[in-house]
Amino acid sequence: MTSQQERKPRLTWLTAVFVLLLLVVLGVPNRLVTQWTHAVERGRLQANSDELALVNQDLARVREVSHAFRLVARVARPGVVHIHVAANEDAPQRIVALEREERRLRGLLEEMARQLDDEQVEDPTLESILDVRRGLERVEEQLEKQKNLARPASGSGIIFDKDGCILTNNHVIEGRRRIYVQLPDEREYEATLVGTDPKTDLGMIKIDASELHPLKFGDSDKMEVGDWVIAVGAPLGLSQSVTHGIISATGRMDVVTGRGILYQNFLQTDAAINPGNSGGPLLNLRGEVIGVNTAIAMNSDGYHAGIAFTIPSNMAVKIAEQLKQTGEVARGWLGITMGELTAVDREIFGINQRRGVLITQVIERGPADQAGVLVEDIILAVNGKPASNMAELRGLIADVPPGEAATFDLIRGGKHAAITVKLGRRPSDEEFTAITANRREARELGGLGLYARTLLPDYASNFGYDESNRGVLILGNIEGAADPPSIRVEELIVGCNGKPVSTVAALQYALDAAGKDTRVKLDVVNAAGERRTVQYHRK
Repeated sequence: MTSQQERKPRLTWLTAVFVLLLLVVLGVPNRLVTQWTHAVERGRLQANSDELALVNQDLARVREVSHAFRLVARVARPGVVHIHVAANEDAPQRIVALEREERRLRGLLEEMARQLDDEQVEDPTLESILDVRRGLERVEEQLEKQKNLARPASGSGIIFDKDGCILTNNHVIEGRRRIYVQLPDEREYEATLVGTDPKTDLGMIKIDASELHPLKFGDSDKMEVGDWVIAVGAPLGLSQSVTHGIISATGRMDVVTGRGILYQNFLQTDAAINPGNSGGPLLNLRGEVIGVNTAIAMNSDGYHAGIAFTIPSNMAVKIAEQLKQTGEVARGWLGITMGELTAVDREIFGINQRRGVLITQVIERGPADQAGVLVEDIILAVNGKPASNMAELRGLIADVPPGEAATFDLIRGGKHAAITVKLGRRPSDEEFTAITANRREARELGGLGLYARTLLPDYASNFGYDESNRGVLILGNIEGAADPPSIRVEELIVGCNGKPVSTVAALQYALDAAGKDTRVKLDVVNAAGERRTVQYHRK
């Protein structure tokens, strides 16, 4: 009985082991593990699906933006053309001639340098050396242009109106004799040149075609940093390419483009823009052109840095309308040279605000001179629009049509004033040198018969002074002045009647306060630091 009872647990255990081995042989545990794993995965997928359903409810606006991108692309692409320009056939011959002239001028400069080193009796004058250098610079500039014209190139353009006018960049079409336009529907036409404006890098061509799709231009002044934008063009020859990004910055000036673009107020974008996009549009999400793509920033290794610059539509439309009507652009001209105000300059002139541009020279018989504008006037605004720097002031003056009057808000001698000036027309580059040859770079000191200007740190070293020197620099005697004080040119007046003076306005105020027919005591110092006092009877 006892042995039978002992055999039962053994049989039970052997049976269990047998069943377990059978299950393993049949793969039942693996199937159970797989089923359990699938069940867990199904649970996760269901949870993700439920969460995605909730997220999709919040993505409605994102899908709306994506839909807006698609609509802008559909609306814009028919108004963007691919421009091909052929190589100029005579460019190789011109290059050969210019290279010959370049070698001649370089040899002439080397010969002049040898003559100076040898201290020959008839040494070349400084002016003759400068003339040769200027000639060499012109030849080098022309040579670079001809090398570009010797190669075919391409770009983009914006259909401006139904008459067939197409707006693009000047650098795409400048100097080209054969310009071809390919429309989005594959039609191709040879274009005629309407006009160019190198100062903004804009140009206009025209084709004789029907059923064109002009693009609408928007208000670029309304664009803000962070706004989405879309670029359309032919980057690297890939026509009808669409990219997007945001406005990265506005009002970019003094951007080095290598093209001599004088009037700048660029919108900056991170939209992918590459060679071939030049002349194409940058659009807002309403499908309006808010800029003409014109330049890209490059890394030191020559690769695209992911930063691009576009000409604001408000500027582009003004230029385009003038090109369409007359083939050229006429800009207002004040007849001055100007300089930026540093923090030290503002302290010297007693200016608390950050805006303002210093007038450093006035062109004789120019618009400013005839209206009474003076050297060292500080312009704050033009027709109520503030001028924070030279680039802004240059643009504000250019926006006034020649022959129209503009009001200039300025500071003169520490006091606010307003002067109305009838602007002239900006001379061409060829005319500029002759017209601006006679420049007034000093102020008259009433009652002293001297020309003078405030000594500022940026040019103090030119006259042998330290940047820390303050005073009124004497630059010459006024012709016909009776008995001027015995102060030599380039000496510095640092005080009047015992009070320090650091600007022309301060010295003039001190002289006027002393009155006429009185003796004034002027404290004078020269570049060597030698001080003296000059007594002068002011009549």
